[in-house]
Amino acid sequence: MSKLPLRDFEAEKAVIGSILHDSVVLDEIAPLLKPEDFAGEHGKIYRAALKLHRNSDPVDVVSVANALQLFGAADEGFWVKMLVDAMESTYHSGHAKYHASIVASKASDRRLLEALQRGADELQTQAVDRFAVINRIESEIDAQSEQRTNGRAIAVSEVLLDIIADLERETPPGIKSGIRELDATTDGMKPEDMIVLAARPGVGKSSLMLGIATYTAKTAGPVLIVSQEMSRAQLTTRMLAAACGTSPKSLRGMLKNDNQRKPFMEAVEAIGKLPLLFDDQPNRHMSDIEALAKIHKRNGGLALVCLDYLQLIKPNDGRAPAESQIAQISRDCKMLGKSLGLPVLVLAQLNRAIENRDNRRPKLSDLRSSGAIEQDADVVMFLDRKSMWDQRANPEEAMLIVEKNRHGETKDIALTWNGPTMKFSNVDKPTWTSADMYNPSGDGDD
Repeated sequence: MSKLPLRDFEAEKAVIGSILHDSVVLDEIAPLLKPEDFAGEHGKIYRAALKLHRNSDPVDVVSVANALQLFGAADEGFWVKMLVDAMESTYHSGHAKYHASIVASKASDRRLLEALQRGADELQTQAVDRFAVINRIESEIDAQSEQRTNGRAIAVSEVLLDIIADLERETPPGIKSGIRELDATTDGMKPEDMIVLAARPGVGKSSLMLGIATYTAKTAGPVLIVSQEMSRAQLTTRMLAAACGTSPKSLRGMLKNDNQRKPFMEAVEAIGKLPLLFDDQPNRHMSDIEALAKIHKRNGGLALVCLDYLQLIKPNDGRAPAESQIAQISRDCKMLGKSLGLPVLVLAQLNRAIENRDNRRPKLSDLRSSGAIEQDADVVMFLDRKSMWDQRANPEEAMLIVEKNRHGETKDIALTWNGPTMKFSNVDKPTWTSADMYNPSGDGDD
């Protein structure tokens, strides 16, 4: 039986590199990973970094190298070389938790193998009671199983106490979207919710997302929009056109017209005050998006994350089947909301199969990899403009179809679509009618 220790050197190095890039990740991985989980010198580095972080000291190459002198095992140049190598081979801290899980898993395998090897050696000498050896091995297996399952199952009596405590608290409604009938149906966008807004290309899902994002930024707090399809300039131009009540192509004339320049500049000023954040870097992985969102939540807070759109997010494993890739990205979107404690609005494309039906009203089976997305999402909404496939329909009519709702009923919500300004409004009382909507001191329903 091999006695070589099981370890993943690259994963250990990646954990150290992530810590040096952003020591805040220690708050997330410290409960999962102990210094003794590392098989070599990286464990000493991790221990030193933990101590510095807990004392609120800087965690960088110089401070960690100085702290490592306490071990007296090597000169400062040795530690600096190891630290710089780890940092240079790790581009960012976004994968820290994933790499930490690999190191912890290898440590568990290593301890189990060591227990089995000790038992085999003892049985070969015949100097111990074999039942004592079996008991020790069983204890080690139980310890590793407990670590893997995170302790114990929870009794229903404890769950009931939590539920009662939650019921006694006044639960605030979720974040409002500005679509009044939708907010009444879902009670707003709740923390940890994954909300899917799906449609075929050109129906207006990005426009509806922008309306929700701007309303949320005005009424609830900062919004991060990660766009893999449109640039930040294109998105902002659409917002400006909606605020000015004109088409994007008319903005230049409005700016140059003496009578229209003032309302144009007022809209620019109002939008500029909104806490809206854009990321349009291409080829984003979910780990990149999670790291970005955590940074902004930590620095200035976040109320909502919008992703445009799911099928364009880069998969971690590009060799996996397309359906598996979408399923993993969908699961990661759900985990993003849970890890940040805020709602995530995810745009998604529908299958082309919808175009082969006489009635093109969207349904859950039209979602690409619908099983995974449908399962992960708390709310699934479809956007439909019937005039795009039925010439007899009114081009100003739109429908938001709430097809799945963990918080209540499903229903069809009528909206009004303004083609030139590319904006949606409530049917009875428009939400996004003018630059007033972007006034941070207003309520958005004026």
